[in-house]
Amino acid sequence: MKKAQGFTLIEVMIAITIIGLVLALALPNFREFLQNNRTSSQANDIIAMIALGKSEALGRGRPVQVLAGTGDWSDGYVMTVDIDRNGVFTDADDEVIVEYEAPSQATLLHGGGDGEIIFRSNGLLASGLEFTLRAENCFGENNRLIEVSRTGTVRITRNPC
Repeated sequence: MKKAQGFTLIEVMIAITIIGLVLALALPNFREFLQNNRTSSQANDIIAMIALGKSEALGRGRPVQVLAGTGDWSDGYVMTVDIDRNGVFTDADDEVIVEYEAPSQATLLHGGGDGEIIFRSNGLLASGLEFTLRAENCFGENNRLIEVSRTGTVRITRNPC
């Protein structure tokens, strides 16, 4: 006689209970892990923008500006080069280098000043700057403070929500 193969109902119920407990314990940590990685990636995008601005200013020998697209950094930002060197970056003959989209599931705040970043033709910033990247529905230490010196040196610190 053949013996039946498979699982009993009690074995299946125990396995489902164990899987449910493991997911209930792991899911909050996984959400924090995803949020931390997303915020770190967005902070790295800001660092890349700073490096590109410095590189473009040095390479072109002209001032480069990064400005919030609609006056709010959370709506995206635009990098332009002052071709005619008149200090106005929105002239018809000035060139848009790149347009950046707003960070997803986070708010980007520019600390202080009039909300613009200007790289001089020698690659130095007109002044130091500071950004705060705030994650939506934040938990843990998933906010980032991004500080940039006039020379372009960047320091990122994790801040509590």
